[in-house]
Amino acid sequence: MRSFGGSTGSGPGGGIRGDQDGTYYDAELMIANFLYGDGYYNDAGALLFDAIHRSKAAKAKIDPYAYVKLSVCYRKIGMHQRAKEILKEAVKRDRGVIDAVILTGQNHYSGAKTLEEEKDKRTAYERAIGIYNSVVGLNQNKDAEIYYKLGLAHQKMGNPDMETKNEKGSRILTYKNKKFGISCERKFEINEGKMIVGFSSKGCF
Repeated sequence: MRSFGGSTGSGPGGGIRGDQDGTYYDAELMIANFLYGDGYYNDAGALLFDAIHRSKAAKAKIDPYAYVKLSVCYRKIGMHQRAKEILKEAVKRDRGVIDAVILTGQNHYSGAKTLEEEKDKRTAYERAIGIYNSVVGLNQNKDAEIYYKLGLAHQKMGNPDMETKNEKGSRILTYKNKKFGISCERKFEINEGKMIVGFSSKGCF
């Protein structure tokens, strides 16, 4: 199987292999969806990557949401830049992908209100922020909406761990935490009009 970015074999049944004639990417996608749903992102990503490659070689159409899931798999294993590149490809094939991703972020944001533990609420807001950030810049007509939603989620995060100012006079708010021993840092740039105009993350998944 072609390389995805992490070793396969962690899911049930170990590494799933395919033949080389490129005729069964639909079956790969079906199995990938099961693995994706169960959280086996290395194996799901490997199958999604392979299925997309085979469909391209066969000049066949493939559901653009396969790209979205592959993007998520890359993000889950920490390959954020590659995740954004794949998501950009999905948007080229179906511009409705951005709306679907925004809705996913909104679901995490809204779902936080139903949680009792503050740490669980913060995790949900962090997930919403990560999802919104994944589509920033992919469609300029959508960026204002995305930054607005980022702002709402940011307000729920509480006080930042650090605040500085950049050369433009904008406030830079930095939030830090750890998950599975990995440090996560998120930065928000807020202009003089108190609008979020920039966002970045490092080590977050």
